[in-house]
Amino acid sequence: MEITLRLFEKKHLDRIHQASLEILETIGIIVDHQKILKLLYDAGAKIKDKKNKIVLFNERLVKEGLRKAPSSFKLSDRAGGYKEIAPGGETTFWTPCVKNVFRDGVSKDMSAKDLIDFTRVVDSLENVFGVVGASVSDYPPQVQDFVGFRLMAEHTYKHLRPIAFAPEGVDAVIEMAQVLVDGGSLRDNPILSLGHSSVTPLTWTNLGLERFYRSRGYGIPISVHAGPLVGGISPVTLAGTLAVANAEVLAGIALNQLLEEGRPCFYNLGFGRVFDMRTAIGLAGSAEVALLAAAGSQLSRYYNLPSAAWSNTESMLVDSQSIYERTMMMLLFILAKINMVWGVGQLESEISVSLEQAVIDDEIIGPLKRIQRGIEIDDETLALEVIKEVGFPLLSAKNYLDHEHTAKHFKEEMFFPHLSNRKTREDWLALGGKTLEDRAKERCKEILKAKKRIYITEKQKQELLKIEKKYINMLVGS
Repeated sequence: MEITLRLFEKKHLDRIHQASLEILETIGIIVDHQKILKLLYDAGAKIKDKKNKIVLFNERLVKEGLRKAPSSFKLSDRAGGYKEIAPGGETTFWTPCVKNVFRDGVSKDMSAKDLIDFTRVVDSLENVFGVVGASVSDYPPQVQDFVGFRLMAEHTYKHLRPIAFAPEGVDAVIEMAQVLVDGGSLRDNPILSLGHSSVTPLTWTNLGLERFYRSRGYGIPISVHAGPLVGGISPVTLAGTLAVANAEVLAGIALNQLLEEGRPCFYNLGFGRVFDMRTAIGLAGSAEVALLAAAGSQLSRYYNLPSAAWSNTESMLVDSQSIYERTMMMLLFILAKINMVWGVGQLESEISVSLEQAVIDDEIIGPLKRIQRGIEIDDETLALEVIKEVGFPLLSAKNYLDHEHTAKHFKEEMFFPHLSNRKTREDWLALGGKTLEDRAKERCKEILKAKKRIYITEKQKQELLKIEKKYINMLVGS
C-alpha cells in the first residue's frame, strides 16, 4: 500500500478554487501578448483594461481549459524509455535551472565544460529522469537555451528540458529536437518539454507567452508555473498565496488550450519562494515552500492534471543543511505524489549546482521512494507458509536466510545504497574513514574519468551545429 499525503479535505479545495475564480473574474490577469489577447477575446474573455492588457477570465473559459487538457501523457528519453505522467502517479526527478556551478569550493559562472561534466554525472544517476538547461557563460545570453540543449543532447539520452532566454530559442530547440528524432514526430516522441512561470501577482509576460505561442502545434508537454513570493508579492498567508498562484496557473492552462487543444500541461504551484522578514531574501528551501508545493499537488489532482515542484536548499555548499533541507522537501514531494521535481544537485536557492550534491541527491531519493512504496500485504508477503516451515530456527537447521522466499523477495523489499556507509567502524577506518561527501567526490571523478559515451551520430551533430550557427547569426551576428 503506497503512502500518500493529503493536506486538505474537498471542501478546502473547493474554497481555494472559488477564491481563484473570483480573482480571475474580478481582478483579472495581465496577458502581454497581442495574438493571445485576441484568442482570449474571441473565446469570450473580457478585456478589462486594453492599455495594460488586463483580461477577465470567466468560469466557462477556465472549465473549458481544464476539460481540454489531458489528465495524463508520456515523456520520453532518447534510449527508448518513457514515463507515464498522471495525477497521483510516479514522482520523477530532474536537475535544476541554474547560472553557477559549485566546484572546488567556489561558486562560479557555469561554462560549457561545466555543463558537459554535470550532464555526464547526471547521466549515470538512476533516479534522475530529466536534465534541465542552464546558463552557459561562454555564449551570449540570447543563445544559451539552444546551445545548452545541444550540449546536453551530446552527453545524455535522458529527457531534455531547455530553458528560455529569447523567443527565437524555442524555434531553434524544436528544429534540433526534430533532428534528434530523425525527422519523426515530437508528439509521438516527446524527448523534450518546455515551460514558463507567471510573474506574481497575476501577470503572464511576453517572453513566457511567446514561448507558449511558438511551441504550439507539436504536442510538446508544457509546464505552467506560478512563482509567488510569500509575504512579498503574494499574501503572507499560505492560503492567500495559493488562491493567487492557482488563478495564474488556471489562466495559463486555459490560454495554452486555446493555442493547442489537448496540449499536455503540468500544473505547477511548486516554484514559489518565501520572503524572509529578517534577511529580505527569497527562500526556496523552507518548510513553507514545501507545503505550497504539496498543496499544489493536491490541487492538481482536484483538477485531474499532473503536478510539478522544485526541491531546494539555501546552503552554499554540500553540507548537513543542504542534505537535511533536500531530504525534507523530497520526502514531502514523494509522499504528495508530485509528478515532476526539479533540483537534483541544486545549491544556493537554485543559483548554483554541485556535481557532488547531485550524486548525494540520487542516494537520498532511493530510500525515499522505498518509504513511499510502503508495505505490500498479501499471501506471498505475509509468508505464513514460510513461517510455519521454518518454525524455530534456533531449534532446527531451517532458517530464513537460505530460504527461496528470501532469495525471491529481498531485492524488492530492501533498498541498497551506493554511497552510504554500511560497514563496521573497523572496516570503515581501514578504507580511510571517508565521509559521504568524500565518497560523492570520488564517484564524480570516476564518472568523468570514464570514456565518453556517444549519444548522437556524426550526421546529427553536424545538423545541430548548422542550426545553432544559423540562430547565433540571427540573434547576435556572425
